[in-house]
Amino acid sequence: SSFGLLGTAFLSISVSEIGVTNWQKIALLLSISLAIGAAAHFYDKQKRAVFFENVPHINLSFLGLWLAFALFFIFGLIYGHTGSEYVVLLIALALVFLREKFQSDWLGAGMVLFLVAFHLLGWKYLYYDVSDWSSLRKLIYGLPFLLLSASFIYFSYVKSLQKHFKFIGIYALGIQVGVLSFLILNGISVMIIGVLALVFSITFLEISQLVRKKYANTIESIGSPDRYLLHLAYGFLVVFFARHILVHLQLETYFLFLKLRFWIEIFALLVFLYWASAKAPASKPIYKSWEFVQPLFIELSLIFSVFTVSLELEPFWHLLIWMGMAFGILGIGLQSKTFSRLRFYSLLFYWATAFQVAFLMSTPVPSQNWYEQYKFSGLIAIVLQFVFLYVFYNYSDLKNTTFPKSLKYFENLSTKVAATLNVWVLYPLIFSVAAFLFFEFDKAILTLLWVVECLAIFVLSLVLRANQFRYVALLGLGICVIRLLFFDMSQSSILTKALVFVGVGGIMLGMNMLYAKYKDRFDKEKSDEK
Repeated sequence: SSFGLLGTAFLSISVSEIGVTNWQKIALLLSISLAIGAAAHFYDKQKRAVFFENVPHINLSFLGLWLAFALFFIFGLIYGHTGSEYVVLLIALALVFLREKFQSDWLGAGMVLFLVAFHLLGWKYLYYDVSDWSSLRKLIYGLPFLLLSASFIYFSYVKSLQKHFKFIGIYALGIQVGVLSFLILNGISVMIIGVLALVFSITFLEISQLVRKKYANTIESIGSPDRYLLHLAYGFLVVFFARHILVHLQLETYFLFLKLRFWIEIFALLVFLYWASAKAPASKPIYKSWEFVQPLFIELSLIFSVFTVSLELEPFWHLLIWMGMAFGILGIGLQSKTFSRLRFYSLLFYWATAFQVAFLMSTPVPSQNWYEQYKFSGLIAIVLQFVFLYVFYNYSDLKNTTFPKSLKYFENLSTKVAATLNVWVLYPLIFSVAAFLFFEFDKAILTLLWVVECLAIFVLSLVLRANQFRYVALLGLGICVIRLLFFDMSQSSILTKALVFVGVGGIMLGMNMLYAKYKDRFDKEKSDEK
């Protein structure tokens, strides 16, 4: 059979060089293929070399392989002629039907090879030979490829293996949808391909879920088509990311008041959130993708949001958006057990804000407007950080957060952070505020500003009934007094010294009055600890 196949290939190439019409070449090629295929078939049958038994009496084993091989060369001869794809499609559909009816494994193998070659020749023709065709004409040419792929889904049962092989047709159909869309639409808009990839991803996701619901009790026996449809959905997401990185990010076109790519990124984020809301099937089997991949769309949405904001918006807005996201996902994490891990992620945004406040806000902004300066957004972010600290310290329970299987490391990390919450929540804020004040404000009044920070921490300790916060505030106040006596006295003017001394003294008196009035709050904390 191997020599027969090689002989057919050699003769096919030879026939293509004969100086006759293509239809005469096809007739001659088909005759040669049938003769060689039949001889190989009966020879192997006489030698008892048929691989699978229990095949119906009309056996198309090796003969089927030659037929599929010949069909490939036939299409190679006429694929540029009008309607040739439909002629070859009808023959291919007949062979697919015969494979199903007579369960010829060799015909099936040959038709799979033909399916690949059929698509490759069609893509080559559309991309190189007729690139100037209209979109409608390209679509008409590409429809037979979709129909042939669909036939592989319907006629997919292999009796010798007692199994359906629907994945062949499903993958071929999905790839053809993507490639045909690219060939038709790429000349119209370079942006639309990425948007379509996102649309196709949720389309195949929905089809997968519908198929699973309809065939819930027999899904494995029919070849698990929902699984492969889900793979296609993931594949189109990969296509979107590749397209976005290689094409979208290079473009600066505006639509309305925003860049066109920003609109696409907003749409992509909505698609990711839609994916995150999808639920695993209620019945078995539960595929690994549902356990390890699908839960990560929440993380993908957050990472993509950070990427988009960093790329598309001015740094002035970053701090405010990070804190807004911290509050938003903390609220979701507190309300939903499924997304309880968002409590921990809100802390990450809080840390990111603290880091940016400390180190990235010292760059001067050319604008003369005070509300466009980093100093302004930094002060708002600091206020929001104090509010976040209060909410997080009072309501967030990191010990009860759950993570998907693929992120179990973060569950352990969250537990460790919960054990020393004061360290991880308070100290980043103290350090970032101190650094922000140091970089953004005149050194003459720096001590006074640091004392104001100590006052804010002290008030926070009263509200939260946390002695540790009070000790930190008092320690910071002591450091400020030392700086006042040994540094500010020799560096500042007399007026500035007076103002700083009065301010520091007034704040210290205020802290003393607050402590005297609310001292019992700390006593209650000690009794609770006992």
